[in-house]
Amino acid sequence: MDELIIEQKIEMESKLVRSESMSILKEFDESEDLLRLENYSYDNSKSSDE
Repeated sequence: MDELIIEQKIEMESKLVRSESMSILKEFDESEDLLRLENYSYDNSKSSDE
């Protein structure tokens, strides 16, 4: 009985960790996109100034 409970807890924890990892990766991807966009607009304004 105890083993089953332990296995269930481990499984739940694994799902939580996987979910958290996916959120972090998604946020990272979005921030990378924003960074590229900022660099692009910065490059654009820089070239128009010259």
